[in-house]
Order: sequence, then structure tokens, then C-alpha cells
Amino acid sequence: KPNPSPLKLAMKRMGMGPHNKGVMVGDSPHDITAANNAGISSIYITRPPHLAMDSNIGYDFHISSLNELQI
Repeated sequence: KPNPSPLKLAMKRMGMGPHNKGVMVGDSPHDITAANNAGISSIYITRPPHLAMDSNIGYDFHISSLNELQI
């Protein structure tokens, strides 16, 4: 990270094509940058030790607990 290759490989191995949308949940700027570089949505989770991050990094959504995720 922030190299998008691992994310793209994981999506390929799951059978996701260009028409599928992936999402990256991350707690660091590197996670969010990797998602942006891979062209997928990002969810920034604020939990220790990463309690604050510059919103200019460009995450799509923000949560403070994994319990906030809904499928």
C-alpha cells in the first residue's frame, strides 16, 4: 500500500470484473490512497491508533466502528 496492485489482484481472484464495485475499509492514509489508486470506494475507520486523518486524502465514507457497516 498505497500500490493498488494487491487490491486489484484480490478483486480479480474473487471473480470481480470491471463492472463490479469493490470497497476498501482502512484505518490509515495508505489504505485510502491504495483504494483511490485502484479506482474503488474507500471507507475510513477512525479507531486507535489512527484517530484523525486529513479529509483531503479523499475517502468516500467515514465510520468509527465496523458495526456501522451494512451489507
